[in-house]
Amino acid sequence: MKITKRQLRRIITEELANEQADPRAMELETLINSWIPRPITVELVRGTAYTVKGIEPAMVPEVTEEVEDFGGTVRAETTSSTSPGRKDLNIDLGR
Repeated sequence: MKITKRQLRRIITEELANEQADPRAMELETLINSWIPRPITVELVRGTAYTVKGIEPAMVPEVTEEVEDFGGTVRAETTSSTSPGRKDLNIDLGR
């Protein structure tokens, strides 16, 4: 299977973002995964904007509360494009 230069750039950019992940985002992910039934991921979008991915719809209020208790702000709730039947939260962790 061949990949285009554009796809390769995207893969490299995503990997660099993962390697440079904010320790606060990783801490939030670990905190939520310690009590939520199915694991979620916190992914960097840009700057202080992150996406909490793969939340069961029934758990959105609890995850929202956890993000706010952690010092972040929930900006939007969307249907997950990667996990059918799940939700994603767009959050801002600020500094």
